[in-house]
Amino acid sequence: MPNGIDAALFFPDGEAEPDTVMFLYHPDPRKGAVDAIEALTRLRQRRPGVRVKVLGTVRPHSPLPEWMPFEFHPDDGALRRAYSTSTVLLYPSRYEGFGLPPLEAMACGCPSVTTDVGAVPELGADGVNTMIVPAGDVAAMADRLERVLADPGLRARLSEAGRRTAADYELHRVAPQFTAALLDAMSGA
Repeated sequence: MPNGIDAALFFPDGEAEPDTVMFLYHPDPRKGAVDAIEALTRLRQRRPGVRVKVLGTVRPHSPLPEWMPFEFHPDDGALRRAYSTSTVLLYPSRYEGFGLPPLEAMACGCPSVTTDVGAVPELGADGVNTMIVPAGDVAAMADRLERVLADPGLRARLSEAGRRTAADYELHRVAPQFTAALLDAMSGA
């Protein structure tokens, strides 16, 4: 059963700010924050004007670079606006069960550069509705981010295809599947 997203919470809410990358910080090594910081550092060496938005529910254990402002525990509206007003989401996770952020970003019209973890390979198609890189590949993250930032046509295609993908995972579509699976399991007991 796939996870679902609430279309009442995640939808386009503002215009994307140019050259803005968002990532969700968590100190757990499985979330790949160290990889994101390195990839973004490399990207800023090539594109010094890139702005970064960092959001998270756990404060960083060590200081982030000064050009990475951190927003602690955003509510759903702030998260939606961050997705919607970012040029691209970087999702650097090394391990996930499902991995909702790329799907939430898709629903908000934000293209993503994501690792090949969790359900990403099932819901994402590289270069179609997202950009997929191997987990831990910092160089590929930086390269793909730069490509998305530099190519407005690619961003538009990823955004449009991502919104169509997210629509397939809206709660009103996946909840009946979950209910049916539970009923099937109960009838076999």
